Amino acid sequence: MKGEGRFVPGPPKRFAQGVGLVFSVGASIAWFGGVHVVAIVLIAGLTVAASLEAFVGYCLGCAIFGQLMKIGVIPESVCEDCNDISRRLVRPNV
Repeated sequence: MKGEGRFVPGPPKRFAQGVGLVFSVGASIAWFGGVHVVAIVLIAGLTVAASLEAFVGYCLGCAIFGQLMKIGVIPESVCEDCNDISRRLVRPNV
């Protein structure tokens, strides 16, 4: 599978990684705490989110990050590139 890579800003991806970590740790704690149903639900959610990213190219964590920016929970200063797509298209000279 070859194709042009898409430029995406870092903060939404880092947010998605953090959410994945929280789901993983939460599932581990729930499993070893004997709350197996909660662990299975958390792993199922993690699997759905990872599958969306892997097979469709849709980052659920990034979408949530964008919504949190829209409602003001995350300040716009956290991700200037999220607001201006033209900044992502400029490649630095290396």
